[in-house]
This record gives sequence, C-alpha cells and structure tokens, in this order.
Amino acid sequence: MIRILFCCLALFAAALTTVSAEDGKIKVMSWNVWNYFIKGEKPRRQSLKEPASKEAMAIMFKLGSPDIVLIQEIGGKKALNELKSLLAENGLNYEFSDIMRGRDKSRHLALLSKMKPFKVIKRDDQVFNVRPKKRRKDKNAAEMDEIGVQRGFLHVIYKFDD
Repeated sequence: MIRILFCCLALFAAALTTVSAEDGKIKVMSWNVWNYFIKGEKPRRQSLKEPASKEAMAIMFKLGSPDIVLIQEIGGKKALNELKSLLAENGLNYEFSDIMRGRDKSRHLALLSKMKPFKVIKRDDQVFNVRPKKRRKDKNAAEMDEIGVQRGFLHVIYKFDD
C-alpha cells in the first residue's frame, strides 16, 4: 500500500501536526516567520529580522523538531538559506527546500523537508471574485472585482510505501 501525504501551504498560523507514515510518524509544522528579511533582500520600509527573534525561532523549531516545515512570509532564497543554516546549527537538517514567489514581491511561501517530496506544485494564478467596496453607479450591476492571491499556493505531495 502507498500512503500519500499532501500539504497545501497558503496562509496558516503556527501549527504542529503529526501524521502516520512508514516508519512511525511525521511531524509537519506550519509557521509564519513574520517578515524574515535579511540584508540584500529587504524591501524598502521593512526592517531586518532581529538576531534575538531568529534565535527564538530556532528554539521553537527545535522544540517541535518537525520533519516538514511550511513557512509563510520569508523574504527570499537567501533568507530561506540563512534560516536553513540556523536550524542546522541547532541540530535540524533539512535535505530539501523550495520557495514559492507569488504576486507579493517581498514575502514568500517556503518549504523545508527532511525528505524529498514526490511532487511540488506552485500556483500563483489564483483569483477570487469579490464584491467591490464602493457602490457602482448602476446599483443592479452584478460585476465583481477580481482579487489575486498574494503569495500563491504551494502544494507538496509525499509518497510512502508500507
């Protein structure tokens, strides 16, 4: 039998979930790193992530010891690599990493994983139709405003043989 673990990353708060797998359990953590920007990738009017905040984050990751980490609001590839190195210094080594760049040019979604996924699907073309905030002149108009998903969706699929 093959077991498939499907992770979808959009805009989640911190969470830790355990799912069954071939060798016991897999821990999945979702974490909003709240504007993790580093020098060279920082957008205007944003501050760099403070060293104390980075260390506190590393402690939280170490306590959870997740196998898969779904990250929100990471600055870019350099910021992800810095976080990956910080976690490795704290005993958490992730063999696979990936980043999802959506419409938001400064904050991205990312994945850290101790195992390589079977498949990673990135979607940055999702839109939702919503009613406009301002009333249109024609009160009977059913026209909707289209709003794009800012950070996209990162779908990750793992396969395990039992």
